[in-house]
Amino acid sequence: MSKLQSALNKIAKGGEKAEELKTWLRSITDEKTGLIEKLIAGMILQWGDKVKDTEFIKRSLSLFRFPHHAIRRRRLLDCIPEVVYGQIKKSKTFAALISSYIEEVPVEGFIGDEFVILAYLAQGKKMKGAKSMKLIEKLFDSLEHLKNPIVFSSIVSLIVAISFELAGHSENYVIEVCAKHPNSRYIEETLVQLINKPNPRQIVKYLQFAIDALESPLTKETFFYVNDINVMLEALLRDLDNTKKADVRLKYLELIKLIVQCPQYLTFRHKWEDMFTLMNDMTTNLDLDKETIAACSAILEAMRVAGPMPGEKPEAEGEEVPEGDPAEGAPGEPEPVPEAEAEAPAGESK
Repeated sequence: MSKLQSALNKIAKGGEKAEELKTWLRSITDEKTGLIEKLIAGMILQWGDKVKDTEFIKRSLSLFRFPHHAIRRRRLLDCIPEVVYGQIKKSKTFAALISSYIEEVPVEGFIGDEFVILAYLAQGKKMKGAKSMKLIEKLFDSLEHLKNPIVFSSIVSLIVAISFELAGHSENYVIEVCAKHPNSRYIEETLVQLINKPNPRQIVKYLQFAIDALESPLTKETFFYVNDINVMLEALLRDLDNTKKADVRLKYLELIKLIVQCPQYLTFRHKWEDMFTLMNDMTTNLDLDKETIAACSAILEAMRVAGPMPGEKPEAEGEEVPEGDPAEGAPGEPEPVPEAEAEAPAGESK
């Protein structure tokens, strides 16, 4: 390990031998040599039921060190990413190892790489063995301590990925923690940013998280700030028309409907008329599939229930349609004003 660290340090300094050392690195980390696999195996041995060697794990993680650190501290993933990325994602136990490590180590002891590596492993892959309440709480705890943008983003991505795996389950631990943890505000703010500037490969996970937050009785009225709901709605309406994948479009519409039903949103009804126009246009668009048209109609119905619709005059509170025989006068109908008193003289008040 020391020789490997020395080579990485020399590569960081540059010079004539830097490229030569990179070639050497590729040769010793090739999949056939099994060095990466051995590094992971060594970490597993040092993090078992009987042994919890925190320093060994930290040193090993620093060899992988993702490119969020200073250039002088370049590591394997800076120098030969194509070699290392391909191998660590094949490991069936690496994610569970790092998850266990994050659960046990105090927040102050993290270097950041734990989260970036685990977030990478979570991309396009189920978080098997990495969905405990303890892990989720530790991820939330870490948000206020690790402010590096890449590390911070990785932690949020992990939280969203775990929640996505739990979506539809009777117990979504992530939403439960969101309801009570003070650092939930960081998740909320970052989620709105991610939806506003979406990653096409991850957007469904972001949308599903927002849907879960607005559906759960624990968070539907407390998780999102009013201004952030408005920003999110603008992004949804903006991107909806450009979304070609039907399943993604349905997620957009599902979230829009929940926003329409959200008490915080209904106070100001941001983009109400724009949304009404867009939904009407989409329901008459013959190029759209039946599911999309039905979802747009459901949003219009939710708007009607919330009322009033654009162009409609709001009814006075408590106003009811009178009942009874018109010939006899409806109950509560005011007495007719005598013709002589029907119009007040000019200059006088009624």
